Amino acid sequence: MTEHFHSHHRTPTEAGPRGPEPRDRPTGPGRPQHSRRSVVRASAWSVPVIAAAVAAPAAVASAAPRLVLTGVPGTVVAGALVSGVITTATANNGLDVVVTLPAGFVWADGAGVAGAPRVVGRGNGAFGVPPFRVGTGAGTVTLTAMLPGTGVTAESVITVQALYSLTLLGGINAIGDGPDEFRADFTAIVPVGVRPRRLEYLFYPEAGAGWTVLSPTAPRTGQRYDVVHAQRLDDDFERIFLSARGDADVPNAPFGSYSWPILATWPDGAVTTLSMPFEHVHFGSDGRPLGVNAWDTITSGVPGYPGPDSQTGWGNVIDAGSDGLIDGNRFFVGAKTSGRTPAQGNDRTTSVFFQFVNESGAGASITPEPRPLTVPNYVSDASGVYLGATLGSFRLDLPGYWKLLVWPQSSNSQPGNPATSDGVAWNPATEPGHQLGSVFYRLPA
Repeated sequence: MTEHFHSHHRTPTEAGPRGPEPRDRPTGPGRPQHSRRSVVRASAWSVPVIAAAVAAPAAVASAAPRLVLTGVPGTVVAGALVSGVITTATANNGLDVVVTLPAGFVWADGAGVAGAPRVVGRGNGAFGVPPFRVGTGAGTVTLTAMLPGTGVTAESVITVQALYSLTLLGGINAIGDGPDEFRADFTAIVPVGVRPRRLEYLFYPEAGAGWTVLSPTAPRTGQRYDVVHAQRLDDDFERIFLSARGDADVPNAPFGSYSWPILATWPDGAVTTLSMPFEHVHFGSDGRPLGVNAWDTITSGVPGYPGPDSQTGWGNVIDAGSDGLIDGNRFFVGAKTSGRTPAQGNDRTTSVFFQFVNESGAGASITPEPRPLTVPNYVSDASGVYLGATLGSFRLDLPGYWKLLVWPQSSNSQPGNPATSDGVAWNPATEPGHQLGSVFYRLPA
């Protein structure tokens, strides 16, 4: 088989002297100047909330003292102001109720010494915890209330996310020479209305070189990103959902695991990074097939596409107020063959398994398990089928981020060849699928 090479690759956009240095700059600082209430409420697309947990001695009688913390946000932005926390004491015989902030947090009114316990009430009742400012460090911390000298405590875990922190939703997770494209979907926590000043990715991800600028005004078939949704978290912060796409280039190198860096520069000069893991697939005597991402204008004639754009398999937005229908023809599925010879076997790929899964990994009701799909044996990146013929228009089950995954299979072109597909075809039961598309489905505002 003649080796296929891209004809559409563009020279990486020169972004000036870049490289690893910008990633050493601090990630975005908090915003201690804010005085408005800035509690980041957890949502289906934030770090999971860890509910307030009470750690108290096992009750041996109804009169045993007890403390409970309520109103503690599961996730907050570094530098945010937290208010509305309450600690409730019962069976407390006149003891002080004391609250200790996590390291790096401070009381908003400036009272007390950082890290020192603060008395918020005495005896029984519900006592408001004075507002406090979140520290600038990201991670998991614990807010603690206690009755001194009794061993009775209440603890609540808080996850602190740095301002401008980037969180991966999905993207290219398997790539090889020929069908080498860049796709990434991710989120960022930003002050309300703030957008990246600059977004970049590596055109040559394995070489760690060739920073290419993504632009919200570039043609949809170019090096482009879009803010596809904004989700208000509170008065000051929002979570933005981004979908990015562009060209890339990798050699026909041995199998290996790599990480694709994405770099964001913000209006205040802060720089944050995201590393997207991917597997490099080799073609040859030890090759395996690879799911193909459609590129440029291959699918430009498909009805319903927003202009001449084959990349709408990625970043599909289904609004919360819509009927939820998705046109299956927005998804193009193909696979490049292993590169093995007919004598070796496993040189053909005429089928894949495919499945839509949500961010939790659960399959959609239209594909509760990976479904088989016939595809043409690879000749070029245009070798593929549209899912409209199989799914028509369909709905997904719940709001959130959804991935289209495929598992390319292999077979023998030479009759009677005894080679089996074990270890060549991708196994849906044991291996991750190759992501070929995405849907931001009915995300709430």
